[in-house]
Amino acid sequence: MRICSLIVVAFSFALGCERMHESRSSDSLRLHSVESVTLVSGAITQDGGTRMLLAVTETGKRCSIVLVQPGFGDPEFRARLYFNNEMVGVRSDREDHLLALLNAASFHFLDPSVTNTISDEEFLHAIATESDDISNDDFLRSLRDDVVDFVESDVYIEDAHKESTR
Repeated sequence: MRICSLIVVAFSFALGCERMHESRSSDSLRLHSVESVTLVSGAITQDGGTRMLLAVTETGKRCSIVLVQPGFGDPEFRARLYFNNEMVGVRSDREDHLLALLNAASFHFLDPSVTNTISDEEFLHAIATESDDISNDDFLRSLRDDVVDFVESDVYIEDAHKESTR
């Protein structure tokens, strides 16, 4: 049952991120302008370990953080970290900033069907409402820890280098 739920969450998350990207392409959020994030949804895909996190900034803007790990996907996109579909350079200032945001992130799980349909202003209101599902917040915390731990590892550098030389 938990696996089926994760598959549904992953599909909803991916669909929602794609809709976000299309509908907000002119309203591009830049990583350096983000001061804090609240993690509201996440998923693990079945491609070999990709982790996806959906967050909301302090101003109510949605953003996605995706760690594509080596696996079965397109070699061009494996073993890399993305913020809003833009690759983050390995050991760059942007990576440092994103890791700092993730380490300081708060957690407030929102159902993916909600995150795909509400406005940015409604996101801030939804996050202000007390979370009643600690297990989902723990799941987000675990996903965040997986992303941070892997990106900070030497294995990440090696995998990113291998992928860029293919």
